Amino acid sequence: MRKIFALLLVCTLVIGMSVPVYAAEVAPMHAVPVTPTYETAAVSPRAYNIPTSEHDLPYNAVITNLEEGHFTYTAYYFSPVDEKLLIAGTLYPCGTEDGAARKAKINLYKVGSSDIVDSYTTASFTVSEGVVKTFRNLDDDAFYYLTIENLTSATLTAERWIEGGILIYNE
Repeated sequence: MRKIFALLLVCTLVIGMSVPVYAAEVAPMHAVPVTPTYETAAVSPRAYNIPTSEHDLPYNAVITNLEEGHFTYTAYYFSPVDEKLLIAGTLYPCGTEDGAARKAKINLYKVGSSDIVDSYTTASFTVSEGVVKTFRNLDDDAFYYLTIENLTSATLTAERWIEGGILIYNE
């Protein structure tokens, strides 16, 4: 009787473990703002909402651990001078798979509008990528902010994140 009971128990466990179970993704994988990981007095990190206050230029936007398929806002908005805003900086790969190519896109928005005014897309990079762009023909009486998006394809086995800094300034 014990042997039959043990055999039934083993069979039940084996059958129970052989039923396929599928993981369901709760949120779609698209551009979702990322919460900042730290903040210092000297340099303000990125923000996860559209900025609500102005900052004088120059301003250094720090990007840390920006996951693939995600974007972030600058923490502040800025006023152009002579109808221009300039950006310069360097982006680096980070995460668990540093050998894979990364790609990023920087979008310029006018405060109060959801339309992209101008954008800059980096080339694919595996070590670092310099970013230099002049946004022209801007309204000197308006304010602008940036989003930085990690365009790298997501994988289940690697973290293809980016980090770096973008200096926003006027001539």
